[in-house]
Amino acid sequence: MAGRTRPVIHAILEDLSGHLWFATGNGIARCDSGGMSAANCPNWIEFGTGGWVAKPRDCRQQPSSAWRSRDGHLWFATPKGLVEVDPAHFPFNTMPPPVALERFAVDDVDQGLHAADSSLQVPAGHVHFQFDYAGLSFTAPQKVRYRYTLEGFDKGWIEAGSRRSAYYTTIPPGHYTFRVQAANNDGVWNLQGAALAFDLRPHFYQTAWFYILVFAALVGLVVLLLRRRLKRAESEFRAVLGERNRIAREIHDTLAQGYVGILSAVGGAGGVACVITKWMRQQRILTRLEATSARDWPTRGNRSGRCGRRTRTRRRCQ
Repeated sequence: MAGRTRPVIHAILEDLSGHLWFATGNGIARCDSGGMSAANCPNWIEFGTGGWVAKPRDCRQQPSSAWRSRDGHLWFATPKGLVEVDPAHFPFNTMPPPVALERFAVDDVDQGLHAADSSLQVPAGHVHFQFDYAGLSFTAPQKVRYRYTLEGFDKGWIEAGSRRSAYYTTIPPGHYTFRVQAANNDGVWNLQGAALAFDLRPHFYQTAWFYILVFAALVGLVVLLLRRRLKRAESEFRAVLGERNRIAREIHDTLAQGYVGILSAVGGAGGVACVITKWMRQQRILTRLEATSARDWPTRGNRSGRCGRRTRTRRRCQ
């Protein structure tokens, strides 16, 4: 009873075969007692109203009663009278119905049916898929129930009830297998069912090599941008270095001109050397003179000799 609307239950009886019978607002129903839980009653079968079901207001006024006789017959009391049920006249159908795929259409165009071990190739760009199937049961064909799944897309089985078609739209490219199962009027499922495998081909921009090419193009673009930025930085560095060299040359030329002016003023490089030599000698003489006492000063003749030497030194410098 999973996935169905739960009817109002008025009475419950168990027959000699272990099945539970219910008097509900929809009529008589039966299910297996084995594996029964609060949320699920296995092999739930409804047999219709038969004109005996009371209206809800009648049920509230007079609750239903139920009783099983010695011969196994089930009796249900309703506001409209007694209802007798012979479970022997409702044999349990243990034969699962065979199920077959009748049609597979892509964008309303029929495709060839293949076995599950072979795959049908569907070109890219199609978005509408239809599967038609049928379960074969001669006992109660109107009570055959179906469930289906599309492996690779659905996460589980989809209960279709008595609907015999399945529709899918806008599924991504890939490999899929459509499976369908059917159950007979007593809820016995054909677990083998029927299957159809197909491949939905991708567009060129949905393939792995296209993503690889796009990734390689992005990597190349990043490398190209980095190289251009590096070249630009090198160009700016060379420009700054050239400017610094130009400024250094200008400063060097300015200093050189200044030195040339000084050398011209003092008479060339030889005159500068003589001036420096003369100044160093004078400093040494003054140091020696300070170290001697006043009485040890040299005589006039010696001073004349020193002056003569200084005169000769001056003449050489000149």
